[in-house]
Order: sequence, then C-alpha cells, then structure tokens
Amino acid sequence: MICKEDLCAIFKDLHSAERIDLMCGLLQLCVPLELRFLGSHLEELARKDCAYLRKYDIISNDLSSLKEVSADSVDSTTSNWICALSVYLSLLHSDNTTCAHVLFGVLSRLEHAVEARVVSKSTTSFVPEQDGLLTDVDNNSELMLDLVLLFTMAVHHPAFTYSQRQQLYTSCKKIEKLLNYIPSYKVRANSLQVIFGHR
Repeated sequence: MICKEDLCAIFKDLHSAERIDLMCGLLQLCVPLELRFLGSHLEELARKDCAYLRKYDIISNDLSSLKEVSADSVDSTTSNWICALSVYLSLLHSDNTTCAHVLFGVLSRLEHAVEARVVSKSTTSFVPEQDGLLTDVDNNSELMLDLVLLFTMAVHHPAFTYSQRQQLYTSCKKIEKLLNYIPSYKVRANSLQVIFGHR
C-alpha cells in the first residue's frame, strides 16, 4: 500500500503536465459527493488569486479580446506565447465553447508550426538564433515541457467538444513524439535500472 507521504513526494517531482493528467484521472474515480466537496475546496484555494488573474480571465473568456491577442501571434512558437496560451487555457470557463473554438484553431496552427520547425531542423544545419523551439528541444527543456503542458490541459478541458479533445489528444501525442518528450517517471525508472543493473 502506498502511504500519503510517498504519494505526495512522487507527485511533487512530476512535471505540471503529468500532475494535471494524473489529477484528472483520479477525479474520474471519485463519486459525485466527493467531486462536489473537492470542487468547493478548489474554489476556495483558487479565490486567493482571483484579483491577480482578473485581467487574464477577461481576455480568456471574451471572444474579441482572445481573437485580438491570437491574431498577433499566428504560427508563433515562442516561449512567451506558449506560456500565455497556457494561462488563457487555465482560465477558460468550462462552458465557454465559443472561445474554446478560437483556442482550438490556435492550437491546431501551433501543432503545424512545431512540426514544420522540427522537420526544418532535421533537414538543415542552419538554425535561426531566435528560434528557441529549434535550439532548445532536447533533454526535456522548459519550452518542450510548456508545449506538452499546453496540449495536456487542452485534452482535459471541458470547454472543448468531445471531437476536439480527441483531435487534441492526437496532437498532444504527436508533439511528444516530435520533441522526443520522455515522461519524468520513465526517466526515473531508467535511471534506477541503470543503477541497479550495474550492481
């Protein structure tokens, strides 16, 4: 049996995308009353940052504002834009299907932009200095983790339709494969295998 301390220690070492994926899986196992209680608990915890995030909450859930910021960053794969998308996705209301449709289009273009840049990297020795995606995708870099986090959140977000989430799941797996993403639990398992294999 896994004790609470061990579970918390494992969870603490996971990347954000892995935390969200795990938590969403655990919530699926909860009964309705547990979900209602956890919802109240999460609401109270989230209230502490309401004032700070108010500006971004408005952008995330206002169609014209979201279209405006998205239009300025078409096909961008910069770290700042990917982090901004994660913020918008985090604050998107669960019933805001209209804004979710806009974000779905942005994520689809982002997937194609990532694929184009990775393919470009594999076919040419020239890498633009400002293109962080091309120069820093190895060894679970922060940019890679931000991309995986973004698509993982999208896969689990209720504002997207079932069909959109299916497509986003496929996109997420493609992004992971393109960037050679290795989940942290597999990294630890391989490390332990190497350590104990040499004994």
